[in-house]
Amino acid sequence: MKNLNLTDKEQSVLTNLIDNLYAEPGFSDVCAEDLSELTGLNKNAVGGVLTSLQAKGIVWVSEPEYWQGRIEIPAIVYLCQKYYYLHPDKYWQEECTE
Repeated sequence: MKNLNLTDKEQSVLTNLIDNLYAEPGFSDVCAEDLSELTGLNKNAVGGVLTSLQAKGIVWVSEPEYWQGRIEIPAIVYLCQKYYYLHPDKYWQEECTE
């Protein structure tokens, strides 16, 4: 990840996101709150880092889903397909070459 020119906070958030992607490529159930807990950064800091990682095209964040005015499903953070090669699982790496 050194060639991505990431800040320490971006590196931490991205590493923790990748470490918690456990299913098939393209799937995620990791939200900003999870990343806050995993990195020790407060929610506002994680939000800023995610905005920066989105601007760099490395991750994308879904819209939260609401039910009766309350968040039912939080915004989920996804690794963009172009960066699947960063995942240590060979299955993910194969997906980025197809």
